[in-house]
Amino acid sequence: MAFLRDAATVPEAAQAALGGLTHPRHWLALDSAVRSEWWVEGWTSVLRSETPLALALSACDRDGRNRERATTLLTRDDLLPVLAIRATDWVAPVRDTALRLLAELLADPAPHRFQVLLTMAAAMRDRSRAAELISLVGAALHRFPDRLLEPALSCRDRNARRHTVQIAVEAGLLPTERLLRAAVEDPDQIVAVRCAEAAAALTEDAAALLPLLRSPVPTIRALALTRPALDGDAALCAPRLDDRARVVRETAHLGLRRAGLDPAEHYRVALRVQATPARIAGLAETGTREDAPFAQAALEDPRPAVRAEAVRTLHTLGADDPDTLVAMLHDPSGRVLRQVRRALRDHPVPEEKLWPLIAAGLPPATRRAGQRLLLDQGPWIRLRADLLLIEDVDPAIRTVAATDVQAWLQTQQYLPPVPQDMAGLVDDAAGALNERTLKGLRFILGLRSPAPQSQPGTPRHWFLKWRRK
Repeated sequence: MAFLRDAATVPEAAQAALGGLTHPRHWLALDSAVRSEWWVEGWTSVLRSETPLALALSACDRDGRNRERATTLLTRDDLLPVLAIRATDWVAPVRDTALRLLAELLADPAPHRFQVLLTMAAAMRDRSRAAELISLVGAALHRFPDRLLEPALSCRDRNARRHTVQIAVEAGLLPTERLLRAAVEDPDQIVAVRCAEAAAALTEDAAALLPLLRSPVPTIRALALTRPALDGDAALCAPRLDDRARVVRETAHLGLRRAGLDPAEHYRVALRVQATPARIAGLAETGTREDAPFAQAALEDPRPAVRAEAVRTLHTLGADDPDTLVAMLHDPSGRVLRQVRRALRDHPVPEEKLWPLIAAGLPPATRRAGQRLLLDQGPWIRLRADLLLIEDVDPAIRTVAATDVQAWLQTQQYLPPVPQDMAGLVDDAAGALNERTLKGLRFILGLRSPAPQSQPGTPRHWFLKWRRK
C-alpha cells in the first residue's frame, strides 16, 4: 500500500502498478487493504489525483460517498475488475451504480471485456451480494454464445472456466464434439470431468466417447469404458485391464465378466511375462489366495513400485506372514515400507522383533518405520520408544517422539503398574522435555520429583544451618 500510495500521483508509475494487478486475488486484496488505510497522512490527496490507479483506490475507499463517485468513472478496461467488485458492494447506492454500468457494458460486450468480468464474477460467486453480477454475466453468455463462449473456455483462470462450463452445460450451449475436446484437453480436472459427463449424457453412441480413453483423468477413462463394459465388449475392455487406475481396471473387469471371461486369467498369463504394478494390483482385485506365488515372486523385483504393490496384494489375498513383512522393513524404499506398515497393523508382532529396527546405523527409512510400529503397540511400549528416541540424531524421529509424548499424556490416565525401568527413562529424557510435560509424566507414573538443591549462601541454606544448630 505504501508503494501504491506513492505511485498513484505519478502517471507512469501508476500505469505500471496497474499492469501488475493480473489476478482476481490481487484486486480483492487491494479492495481489502485500501479500507485499512484510514487516517493515513496524505491519503486524501492521493485519492484526488487523476491517475487511473488513484481512481481505483478511490473506488475502494472506506467512505461510501467516495466509492460511489469513483465508481461512475470506472469505464477503462484496466479498471473493470474494480467495477465488478463494487457490483457486490455492501452499500446499495454504490452497488446499484456499478450494476447499471455493467449492464450497459454487457449489453454488447467485447470478448476481452467479458473475459475480465467473468473472471471476477467467478472469484466472487460465493459472496452474498454477488447474485446480480453472476446473473448479468450468465445472461451475456446466453445472448452471445458464438462470440463469448470460446474466449471464456480458453480463459487462463480455472474458476472462470468452471463457471463457464456450468452455465453452458445447463443451457445446452456446447455441442458434443466441443465437450469431448474440453474433456481431453482442459488441464483442470473438474472442468474435464464435467464436460465428459455432459458429453456422455448427450450421446447414445458409445464409439463417440472412445476419444476420452486418451484422457489422463482415471474417472474420464472409466466413463468412456462404461458402455462397452456393460455391452460385454471384451475386445475393447481387455487392453484396459493393465490400466494404472483401479476404477478403470474394475470397469474392464466388468466387461470381461459380461463376456463370460475371467479377468484373473489375464493377469496370471501377463505376470509370467513381466510384473508391473497394475498387473499385480489387478490380480489382487480378481484373484484368490492360490495366486499368492505371483505376488511373492514380485517381492524380489528391483523396482520399488512393484515390490510395494506385491506387499499390498499379498495382504489383500490374506497370504502375507509377519516374518516376511518384518524382513521387508529393511527395504530401502519408503514406498515399500509404508505398505509393510499397513499390512503389519493386522498382524501381532512381538516387540523383541521391533526394537532392533530403531538401532543406530540402520537406514533412516527403516528406523522411522520401526518407530511407527512401536508406537502402535501397547501404552508402555509406546512411551518407552518415545523416551528412548526423543534425543535421537534423526530430526524426524525426534519430532515424532516429542509429539507423541504429548499425545500419550492426553490419552493415558489410568494405567497398570508402572514398569521398573520407566523412572530411569524419564530421568534420562528430562533434558529434552519441557517442565510441564515432565511434571505430567511423573504425576501419571507416580514418580517423585527430585528435591531442589539449595546453594550455599541462599536464605534457605542459612535457615537450615541455624535449625541444625
